[in-house]
Amino acid sequence: MWRLLMLCLSCSTCLTGNGLLMAETGPPWVSCFANPPSGEWKGPKTVRTPFVTSVDGQLRAYAVIEAKAGGPVGCLNTVRLFVSTDESKRFQQVYVEKGSLLGGTANSLGPISWSPNGRWLLVAFANGYYASDAGGLSILLYDRTKRRVILPDLSRLLTTALQKECSIRVGMPFSFDALSRVHLRLADSVAEGDEEPTTHCFQGQEEWVFDPGRGTMHSTSVH
Repeated sequence: MWRLLMLCLSCSTCLTGNGLLMAETGPPWVSCFANPPSGEWKGPKTVRTPFVTSVDGQLRAYAVIEAKAGGPVGCLNTVRLFVSTDESKRFQQVYVEKGSLLGGTANSLGPISWSPNGRWLLVAFANGYYASDAGGLSILLYDRTKRRVILPDLSRLLTTALQKECSIRVGMPFSFDALSRVHLRLADSVAEGDEEPTTHCFQGQEEWVFDPGRGTMHSTSVH
């Protein structure tokens, strides 16, 4: 499972184009264990991500991922998000998720970019579990206007857009366009060991757009 999760968290360098502010890498892999295939116990580990700064330099953000002993497998991750705005130059913690069997034991965060309008911070959220294939990649947004974090329910938004239930796999890169909408890659989820996807909602991997202001999603593909 650790190898699978690491593949989900990694992303090759992505080029910027078409007015998109794009992610270069996924959330970092942080664990009490050595990288696969050894899985050797290494002990507690804390990683702070690089700063993400807005174009005007007024907004900054970073995440801290802490892996320490605990849980049924021996390691639990706690993730924290910090932001600094033009209203408050000091960094403030705006989100924390402690490792749990319900919310994920091997989670990670990767701040990507601030939106062109300065309202949204886009963060890649890796939800994972040690010794399990459960979890996946999604997005988290910090709303600077309302000073709150939102975790969009992409499955529900897709059900509304397509009028059917979909089992989805979210892929990088994530990006903002000039209208401060989020672009992301979606595909049908395929369970490990299966050849066919669980549902048939997409034609391979498709680019979709999430509008955080309106709370809606639409595809850029023409079927």
